[in-house]
Amino acid sequence: MKYWRDIFMFVDNDSWDVEEICYDHTHIQNVVSEIKKNFDTYFEKYIQTEAGNGISQEDFEKMKRKMGICSDEKRQKKDWSQNYKRIIREAIDDFEKDRNAYIELFDEEALEEAEYDPSVLNQRL
Repeated sequence: MKYWRDIFMFVDNDSWDVEEICYDHTHIQNVVSEIKKNFDTYFEKYIQTEAGNGISQEDFEKMKRKMGICSDEKRQKKDWSQNYKRIIREAIDDFEKDRNAYIELFDEEALEEAEYDPSVLNQRL
């Protein structure tokens, strides 16, 4: 991660190169503008698809039409809060399953020991 005018710049880990345009203030403003303009749409789809693990109702309806399946029944507006809660719960569970390993890895004594012998840290990885 590089800092540039109080902006975090994420870079490709392989080459650590950032395209020159990424430093251009106008380009940064355009990117932020596009994010703001499209965020709600993409966030809604993110929730509907359970963080990309499912299919949105819209996509499901498109597939049904392509397959020649007609449904005349009106669909009630779905409450997406359960999807949102499931996404959050799964994210917390994923975090928690790795948490103890990171606590051990960044234990203060272990880091002090690694300061004198870096191979100790490598063994823990």
